[in-house]
Amino acid sequence: MEDTKKCPYCGQEIKAIAKKCRYCGKWLTEQPETRSQQPTYPRSDYNLITKNEDKKKWKSYLLIAIIVFVALMLPTLVKLIKLMFK
Repeated sequence: MEDTKKCPYCGQEIKAIAKKCRYCGKWLTEQPETRSQQPTYPRSDYNLITKNEDKKKWKSYLLIAIIVFVALMLPTLVKLIKLMFK
């Protein structure tokens, strides 16, 4: 039976002499990243950040749509107003 160890990245059992994890593909000769190096957002804060960004995108798309609609309808509205005041 071969000696095994856990991959420090994904936690899967791999051979003790392995240089690369066969499950996640990470090289084992490098030091694994600690969690403190990665940005740590509580899940709820992360969702709030992405929801706020989505709201900003939605508002800008709506504004663009309104501007395009008015620009396309402007000649028709001008003709209609001229007909009303004749």
